[in-house]
Amino acid sequence: MLPAEPPTFREPTAAERPWRWLLLDADGAEAPVGPPVQDDEVPPTGRRFPARGDAETWLGTAWRDLRAAGIARVVLLDGEREVSGLLLPAGD
Repeated sequence: MLPAEPPTFREPTAAERPWRWLLLDADGAEAPVGPPVQDDEVPPTGRRFPARGDAETWLGTAWRDLRAAGIARVVLLDGEREVSGLLLPAGD
């Protein structure tokens, strides 16, 4: 029997990266798409993170793009548990 595929060659599981952002529009509905990715520094919004700090750091770099894409509020989830929610400011 062959060994399991090394983690470097497969996508991480949700259990390995439980932290993610739920993106909401001004009406409180889940946003169907994220902001346009302008460079490799801002990952896609469906990204999961291994730690809360990683998720919060990403939001710190991406919030302007999220707001420009119509995202009004974000909710941080640990698995399916809501941890915190933030309103994104309208201006810079």
